[in-house]
Amino acid sequence: MTWKNRHTWIAGLGIIILTNALALAGLAYNRSGEPDARVMLSERELKLPYYWGRKRENSGLALTLNWRMNSASDNKSYYSSRYSPAPWLNQAKLALLGFPVEEATGHAENRRRLNHSLPREAFLVLEFNGPAYQAELTRQQMLSKQQQALADRNPGNQKLAKAAKDSQERLQHEQYKASRLFVIDVGLDAQVLRQHYPDSARYIVQRGSIRARVNKQDDQQWVVQGFVSEIAITRVNIPLQYRSAFEPFMIDDAGKQARDPNYQVTLAYGQRLEPWVVRVESGK
Repeated sequence: MTWKNRHTWIAGLGIIILTNALALAGLAYNRSGEPDARVMLSERELKLPYYWGRKRENSGLALTLNWRMNSASDNKSYYSSRYSPAPWLNQAKLALLGFPVEEATGHAENRRRLNHSLPREAFLVLEFNGPAYQAELTRQQMLSKQQQALADRNPGNQKLAKAAKDSQERLQHEQYKASRLFVIDVGLDAQVLRQHYPDSARYIVQRGSIRARVNKQDDQQWVVQGFVSEIAITRVNIPLQYRSAFEPFMIDDAGKQARDPNYQVTLAYGQRLEPWVVRVESGK
């Protein structure tokens, strides 16, 4: 090995050691002190990878955070999508985040500037099994009731009968399968948000990003809308000691699953608002 190659190798090794040391220090700091949040989620909010059990050569397992958005109050759609505008992201909140929303609807140049603005980093509040989920459940109950009443008034109408059946199935999905984890608020100060949402067993403060757009509505009016672009951390690694709790839910080579997923995972969010697993319980 030449002098140059030897020193290059030593420098590379030093960078690796330093990087690992910084990562371990960050991990230790995140888990120091009292967690900012400690929330028990289920298979509804933490999803197994679709290939779990097929790629047996890879023993790693990470669950994906399944978060949602509430529908707007005037939304008659059967589905609520995380890609829809956030009804709570009003113009005042977007201005607080630094978006040029003032007079954004008045002129084409203002609309263009806002629509081409980059997402802004912020802190997001996620609520588990709270008023946001109850509002969505109530909405599905109302839609199902309306659809069933319409079918009852038109006996023999197969199209309406099928629509009522589909609506009932959507309601059951909402009751027993759909995620109960909703993004409900945004801000620039994590501590201020925690003061507003002190229940650390229900509310998670997470880093994320927001984007703003001006869109034309059905009434031809321009409206400023805000969207959640992303949540910073949506994958949660499962430590090796908890891996066996998920083995009953593996998919075999034929693509079949012996049991429907049924588990609870308690996550702690630390000083850096990063999660780690502290407990896993598998349903019977």
